[in-house]
Amino acid sequence: MPNTAVTVTANFENIPPVVTGVTVSPATAEVYEGGTQQFAATVAGDYNPPSTVTWSVEAAAPGELMNGTGIDADGLLTVAPDQLTTGAALTITATSTYDTTKSGTASVTVTLTPPAPVYEIALDTTGHTFTGVTAGYAAQTPFTVTVTNTGKGIRAI
Repeated sequence: MPNTAVTVTANFENIPPVVTGVTVSPATAEVYEGGTQQFAATVAGDYNPPSTVTWSVEAAAPGELMNGTGIDADGLLTVAPDQLTTGAALTITATSTYDTTKSGTASVTVTLTPPAPVYEIALDTTGHTFTGVTAGYAAQTPFTVTVTNTGKGIRAI
């Protein structure tokens, strides 16, 4: 066999990434006034598009977004403590930084801040007798306190 050099030429084409869509999760959320919600975005596409997004938040109608309601660069939504005075519906948008025509959204319903937990205290006096009270003093008697979250407000028993 003769020693013959073979030359191979290959032409490579630089194919740019293509963004096919952006998905926001969770797709829906309920957030209390004064609360926060973390969102995440997934950028889908061909040829490994960048996965970075910019975040924005809008109210259902212009002027309904209260000062203090916003979303940061990492997708953390903060709802103002008085957001319900203007509107209860927000839309979160994540827009691809590579192809700004591609974005995904999530819907947020703002609700009233939950009431503070309320505890009902019951005194179990089983087996204990409170006697011998003299001039405001009593013998020390151990007792059990049971605390139950009733969610119904403060209630004296």
